[in-house]
Amino acid sequence: MKKLLMLFAAFLTLSAAQMVQDGVIKTKNSVLGIHVYQNLLFAATNNGTVEIFDLKNNSLKNEIILPQFKSGFSDELVSPRVINTDTLDGKKVLILSDDTQGGKALFMYEGGELRQIFSHKDKLNISKAYFVDESKIILGTLGNEIKLYDLKQKTFLYSVQ
Repeated sequence: MKKLLMLFAAFLTLSAAQMVQDGVIKTKNSVLGIHVYQNLLFAATNNGTVEIFDLKNNSLKNEIILPQFKSGFSDELVSPRVINTDTLDGKKVLILSDDTQGGKALFMYEGGELRQIFSHKDKLNISKAYFVDESKIILGTLGNEIKLYDLKQKTFLYSVQ
């Protein structure tokens, strides 16, 4: 399974590299992951942002800024690491990030608004999140679980370890 995931990550990296071969994309922050949808590149960063680039002209099209949270060690506000992103249409973006107390937060960005779906309080320890369709997402957890969540009904439809 690890080899398959590594191969998939390499494929995504190569696909993005081929799309950008005529230019250079400069990000504001260190990139932890990328997702390509048509001519858009979504860069998940270590400083609480998702930078969205237009691959036709290698320019920054949009930047989604996640809210800061208090670190578990002090009252200092820190920006979360963005772990992964996903989109079905380039407009609705699923964003997984770190949250306070070592937890994870899951956000939906749509129409210029950021809405939180899960936080550290839900204790899900999500490691990956992807769209299945417009109303369902699949979550992988650090506890070796796969969960199917219905965004409209706000309930889990399926969970297996």
